[in-house]
Amino acid sequence: MCKTNSRLQKAGFFHQLPDNSNIDDFEVITISNKSGEKIKMYRRKKEQIDKEELEDFTISWTTFQHNLS
Repeated sequence: MCKTNSRLQKAGFFHQLPDNSNIDDFEVITISNKSGEKIKMYRRKKEQIDKEELEDFTISWTTFQHNLS
């Protein structure tokens, strides 16, 4: 599993969250080593989704209506 850990660390994953960090800002994966021990690894999310923008469909609806005509 050392190779897997090394590849994940190169991809930006680390074993512990930084101090005073919010878990919602991180991706979490769980891997198992050869002995079956589960290890959690964390990586900062690359893109934060704005929930208000996600729930506001007016721009999409306007574009859709424009393309129909």
